[in-house]
Amino acid sequence: MRKLNKKAKAVFALFSVCVLLLTGILAAAAYMVASAQEPEYALSSGAVVYDNVYTQVKLAGEGTVKRENGGSYQLTEGDASYTLGTSTVACPPGESSLEIFGGQYVFDLDGTVTTMGSHYVIDDLSTTRFCKLDENKYVIVGSGISSDDGYLSADGYLYVIVDSAGNARVVNGTTSVKLLNSAVLRAGSMEWDLAEGTVQMADYTIDLSSLANYEFASGQNYSYTIRGGNGGSGGDGGS
Repeated sequence: MRKLNKKAKAVFALFSVCVLLLTGILAAAAYMVASAQEPEYALSSGAVVYDNVYTQVKLAGEGTVKRENGGSYQLTEGDASYTLGTSTVACPPGESSLEIFGGQYVFDLDGTVTTMGSHYVIDDLSTTRFCKLDENKYVIVGSGISSDDGYLSADGYLYVIVDSAGNARVVNGTTSVKLLNSAVLRAGSMEWDLAEGTVQMADYTIDLSSLANYEFASGQNYSYTIRGGNGGSGGDGGS
């Protein structure tokens, strides 16, 4: 096998460098294109947003939220920037509506399930709804939200973060409490048993452990169905 001379080695090295540079340029261009395609969502002064460690950020001026290429949302307010994580919520002044970023499902009492996608707005905070953002983040919407231990009473919405032990941190614009995993949360005809990991929505029950962690296009509607039932009788054996 012939050995490469010095000139051939130099040409090969130069070619390798060019390939690496071209790959880097293409990757950077792809990142810029993907970032440019992500929409920005405007938030007004006084809005409340929660960052990736669930700290409340209240905007002193106007801000924008945009999903970065890695999937995490970023809040920008003037020269300040906050990392919000892959899903979070924002509430405008007056708490008349709720914006959910990176959510998955909204469950209504009538059995309707709506997918949220990258950005979803709930305009009515008086009607009971249960929302799943991701594996451990949820939102309860409605009036008269309470816990059976008496530590919690709220209206409008609650942002609920469940830790690995099943305990829940519960926050909104005026509330921040920690509930033990034995607590039961209620809002209208909704009842969420933290220990069991189930949510009773009027006539149907959601098993939180069975919900797949997918993100769909926003606004797709489904009917929540309970699978199972009588297995039926076996057939007659052959002769």
